[in-house]
Amino acid sequence: LRQFNLDSRYLVLSNVKFPRGFGRLTSLRTLKYFNLSGKDDSERCKLGELRNLNHLHGTLRINGPGSEVDAYEAENAQLKKKIGLHTLLLWFDGENGLLLLFFKIFSTKSLF
Repeated sequence: LRQFNLDSRYLVLSNVKFPRGFGRLTSLRTLKYFNLSGKDDSERCKLGELRNLNHLHGTLRINGPGSEVDAYEAENAQLKKKIGLHTLLLWFDGENGLLLLFFKIFSTKSLF
């Protein structure tokens, strides 16, 4: 599978549940939306599922509950290695979670 498109005109994106193991789609190139689950939901994806999706390109919007952002998962996702992404949108329910995620993703010596 190379393309995984969700049409936001017809879906309430926050209700889309990605299954655990989604990260095994290592040939995936297009993923516009990715929803995270809270810590209590063991059946849905966590941010670390993005770790091996190194062929992603274009725009990716990550949605999730900001209060449940796990620093380890943010670092494990290795989003800074997704060089084909030109836009990364982080959409969370709280400022603290968003800032934590941002710094864990981009905590390297060079961002460029």
